[in-house]
Amino acid sequence: HIDPKFTPPKLSDAELAVRATKAAEQGDANALFNLACAYHKGECVPQSDERAFELFKLSSAKGDVQATVNLAMCYSNGRGVDNSYAEARRLYELAVARGEVKFA
Repeated sequence: HIDPKFTPPKLSDAELAVRATKAAEQGDANALFNLACAYHKGECVPQSDERAFELFKLSSAKGDVQATVNLAMCYSNGRGVDNSYAEARRLYELAVARGEVKFA
C-alpha cells in the first residue's frame, strides 16, 4: 500500500499520528489501513488491538483487500475481537474474491 519510493517528510510521531488520523477520518481506505497497522504495532500511536480491529473493519468495508486479510487474522487470533474461526474463514474467502491470491 505504501509506495517504496516514497520518502516521508521528517515529522514527529505526534504529527504523523495527527496526519494519519485526519486522512483516515476522511474515509480513505488506504489511510484507514495504515492507521490500523500503526495501532496494531503501537507505532506513533498507543498500541491498541481493539482500535486496529475497528480501523481494519472500516478499511475492509471500503474494499481494501489487505485490510480484509488483516481483519480475518484478528478474528482467527482473537486480537481486538472475540475469536471466531467461522468469521475468519468468511473474510479470507472474501479476500480471495477481491483478488488476494495468497489464500486461494
